[in-house]
Amino acid sequence: MLHAGLIRRAGPLALAGILVFLLGGCTYVLKETFTRGLQDRTGDEQLEDARIDVVFTEKINKMNADLIYDVFIDVWKGRVMLTGVVDDPGLIPALSRLAGEDVHARAVYNEIQVVPRREKGVLENTLSPLQKLKDMFIELDVKTKLFSDENVKSVNYHLRSVLNRVYVIGRSGSAGERRLVIRHIWETQGVKSVKEFIETAPPARAKSTAGLTRN
Repeated sequence: MLHAGLIRRAGPLALAGILVFLLGGCTYVLKETFTRGLQDRTGDEQLEDARIDVVFTEKINKMNADLIYDVFIDVWKGRVMLTGVVDDPGLIPALSRLAGEDVHARAVYNEIQVVPRREKGVLENTLSPLQKLKDMFIELDVKTKLFSDENVKSVNYHLRSVLNRVYVIGRSGSAGERRLVIRHIWETQGVKSVKEFIETAPPARAKSTAGLTRN
């Protein structure tokens, strides 16, 4: 399993962080599980997004199994967000092509960063355990803030922190909700930058009174 492989490679420091992350995030995970049906996606859309994710993951696993630990995919209604790090710039367009090959992927946002080979750690994965730990805590902190804000429908957002840079994709019910989400991210300790791919629902139309007459 991927989680087992990650733990084997991460080392004691990251393992401790992962355990804290998992325990501290229990409330969020339970909420995600029981409110998935409340997302602004139909069941069919969720299944299709999951299929895009699985197919892409299988492709990169065949390309280079180590990429599984450094490249991430998040999908919202056919829009694909790629994040993570690689040490070979040539992989970035190749990964974009892999994601774009799926006929159901209507947009691909490739935000994968290049980490010079000289910065690559002794582990097989590109990011150090300490950096992975920092990103995990940023993600948990942001997700907790979104979950705690009654004006934010947190299940409608997928986010990643990579090298303290946060990327988020999803859908807001209003421009005000979108601003709240971005503000919560910026107010999270350790965040260096924010890039969002959030769709905003069109404002509700006021009922037209044209043609109405009073008796």
